[in-house]
Amino acid sequence: MESYTFDDQLLIDLLIKRDVKAFQLLYETYSPALHGSIIEIVANKEIAAKILQEAFLTAWETINSYDKDKQKLFTWMLHIARRISIQMLRSINAWPSASQLAEIAGGLRSLLKDMNASHRQVIELMYYKGYTKNKVAETLHISLDTVNILLYQGLVQLQLRLDAFTAHR
Repeated sequence: MESYTFDDQLLIDLLIKRDVKAFQLLYETYSPALHGSIIEIVANKEIAAKILQEAFLTAWETINSYDKDKQKLFTWMLHIARRISIQMLRSINAWPSASQLAEIAGGLRSLLKDMNASHRQVIELMYYKGYTKNKVAETLHISLDTVNILLYQGLVQLQLRLDAFTAHR
């Protein structure tokens, strides 16, 4: 296999133009090192592979926000991968057990019904329809910051309601 050197700026320009071959080059160049870094964080190869895919998808979707004056392309990619890894670990550690889920599943919809409509809408789009925060923002015609605020506030409300619900059982 031939080896080529490339200029980060040329690669970035091609990525911004949605050049698939440039994306393949980005993946082939950075995926081994990124995958290793992700495994160090999550200690699970299967989860690391999923995070790696999510990191490259995020890079593809947000390449326009990359600023070469702040960091090198690899460093930017590494920050994306680490952020997603940490988010994944937090969600795994914060997720209730299967028995807890089975216990509360029946009452979850009723708990959501009584919530603030904006909070409920964001939670339902993300958790029932699988939307990303960006997709929620686009669908609801609100900013990403507003989605983050509504999601946080909604999850706090939901946690309080779940605590009260499970305390009565």
